[in-house]
Amino acid sequence: MKRFWVLVIALAFIFGAAGCSSGDSGKEALDTAGAAVAQKGGNSSNETGSGAGGVSSANANGQAQDTSAAVGSASGTAAAGASGGGVSGKTARDNSGSAAGSPQDKPAGAVSAQEPDGTAKNESEATGDKAALWVTQNFSSSVLLDKQIAVNRNVSVLDIVKANLEVDTAYGGGFINAINGLQSGYTGKLFGGRKMDWFYWVNGIMVAEGAGDYIPLSGDRIWWDYHDWGSGSFVTAVVGAYPQPFVNGFDGRNEGTLVAFAPGSEAQAEKVAGALRRQGAPRVALSALSGVDPAKRSKMTVIVGLWPELEKGSFFAELNENSRKTGIYVDFAKDSFTALDYERNEAGVYKAGTGAVVATGRGLGDRYPLWLVTGVDATGLNSAVSIICDSPAQLSRKVGVLVTGGRVKAVPE
Repeated sequence: MKRFWVLVIALAFIFGAAGCSSGDSGKEALDTAGAAVAQKGGNSSNETGSGAGGVSSANANGQAQDTSAAVGSASGTAAAGASGGGVSGKTARDNSGSAAGSPQDKPAGAVSAQEPDGTAKNESEATGDKAALWVTQNFSSSVLLDKQIAVNRNVSVLDIVKANLEVDTAYGGGFINAINGLQSGYTGKLFGGRKMDWFYWVNGIMVAEGAGDYIPLSGDRIWWDYHDWGSGSFVTAVVGAYPQPFVNGFDGRNEGTLVAFAPGSEAQAEKVAGALRRQGAPRVALSALSGVDPAKRSKMTVIVGLWPELEKGSFFAELNENSRKTGIYVDFAKDSFTALDYERNEAGVYKAGTGAVVATGRGLGDRYPLWLVTGVDATGLNSAVSIICDSPAQLSRKVGVLVTGGRVKAVPE
C-alpha cells in the first residue's frame, strides 16, 4: 500500500498540482491517476476541493472547510464519487450530529416486526422505508433505472446497486468497474483512453466515501450517472434530488437551511422558504444576504436574488469566473445567462425573462451545499422561484436548470 501511494505522490510531482485548472495533457494524466486512487480504495474524508484559488480541508468534526473566500471545487483531484464502490475501512457512521427524530435514531439493524411463523422480517419490509435509485447516462439523457428500493441500516449503496443491476467490480469487489455493460474508462488505461466513469450523488451531493460505506436512509435519492470527464470538473452538488437535501440532509445529518435574499428579493425568498417547509425541511431560517458569508456557511444555504445584485459581491463574481471548478454549467452576465454543455461549450444565450436554479459545494461530501435561485430580471427570478414552489418535479435528475419562455432547460443537456 505504501508503494501505491508513493506512486501517486510521484505522479503529482510529475504532472503538476491537482488543483490546477489548466487542461494540458499532464493534468489529464493526473486526473486519471487520482480517479484510480479513489476507485481503488474509496475515500471517507473531504480530501478534495480547492476554492477559486484555495484548498479545502477538514475541521475536527470532519466538515469541509474552504481556505479561500470562494466556493471550492474538486477539480483535478481524486473523486470517491467516481465509481465510488471503494471501501475505506470506515466501520460506522457518526450519528452525533443527527437531527432528533430522524431515521438515524433507529438502532443499527433493528428488527421491528415478525412474520406469522415468528421469523424476523427485514426492517425495511416492516417499516416501508424506501429510497430512490436512479441510474442514468450523460446527465440523464438516457435513463437505465428509476426505482424505489427498500433500505435498512445494514444495506449500503453498493449493496443496492449490486442487487438491482448487472455490476462488474475490480480490486477485490471494492471498485465498480461497470454497470449494465457501461465500463469505466480508467480500467487498465491509466494514461490513455476516454475518460468515462460512473459518478454518484446522494441527495444531490457527490459523496466523499466509497459506496460500500454509505448507508442511505428512507427518502434519500441516490443518483448514479455515467459520463465523460471532459468538462475538467467534478459536479459536487446538483439540484436534481429536490426536495433533498433539505429534508433528510446528508450522511444522516441536517443542521437546517438558511434562505438568504439579495436587496429587493425578500418576497421571493419567503416563497422559497415556505416551499421548503411544506416539503418537510426542518429549521428553515430567512435572512438578508448582507448578514451572511456564503464562503463560511455552516448549514445548507439557498441564495435568492437578481444576478445584477448578486454579482456586486466578490464571492459571487468569483464563483462565476471559476464555474469550471465549481461544476456550474451557466455563465452569468448582467443581461443574459449562457447555458453550457457538458464539455463547457456554449449551448445557448438567454436574455430577458431568464431564471436559473443551480448548486455547488466546497468539495466532495460537503453537507452544506450552496444553491442559487437567480434571474436576469424580476421575471426570470420569479420563474425560477415558481419551479421550486409550483413544479419541483421539473428539477428531477438535473444538474441545474435555466427557466426561459415558460420552458425548463437542463444545464448541461
